[in-house]
Parts: sequence; structure tokens; C-alpha cells
Amino acid sequence: MFFLVLLWPVGLVMMWRSACTWHVAVKVIVTIVLLGIVVLSYQMSQAVVAAQGTLS
Repeated sequence: MFFLVLLWPVGLVMMWRSACTWHVAVKVIVTIVLLGIVVLSYQMSQAVVAAQGTLS
């Protein structure tokens, strides 16, 4: 759980490589949530860059 929070890429790999005894459905949900957070973060950063470009 520590690596899922601080070093999420390492945590995902460890979770799927049997370091974690969670059910497969939980692993899929955790993976989808983390992927959604990454995509949302990227989209927000692109929106900030676009907004900064229109201000100058």
C-alpha cells in the first residue's frame, strides 16, 4: 500500500506481481482509479498551459 501511494508505478507493478493478495477485481479498480488520476492530472496541466498561453 505504501508504494501505491508514494511511488504508484512501482506499487502497481508490485500489486500485480503477487506482492499483494487482493482479489483481481480490487486490483483492476485500483489500476483504473490511478490511471484516471494520471489522465486527469495531464489534462489539467495542459489546460493550465493553454490558459497561460492566452494570457500573454
